Amino acid sequence: FDEAGIMFRAGTIVRGHDESRELMAPSFSTPGFSLRWQPVRAEIAASGDLGYTVGTYLSAAAGPDGAQQTRTGMYVTIWKLQPDKSWKVVVDLGSAAPPPKPSN
Repeated sequence: FDEAGIMFRAGTIVRGHDESRELMAPSFSTPGFSLRWQPVRAEIAASGDLGYTVGTYLSAAAGPDGAQQTRTGMYVTIWKLQPDKSWKVVVDLGSAAPPPKPSN
């Protein structure tokens, strides 16, 4: 996550690496928590220094009663090439959505 990056979560904007880590730390430290992304599209600008991914996500964790609960949704993430040639998130936006219906 880029130092100047932002996340849109639950009606608020989370700014920067430290705030995003603070927001996500409780989830990632919860036993049994998982978060999976499935990109369906990715593109890089002609300049080669900015790109995005779009897809779906699935998160799972034990609920208050101990039963496994899952959440699904869609996301878009914008990435920026760093001076050290790594890619970091500059914008992350997720939207909860029901899981897709199985095709017959």
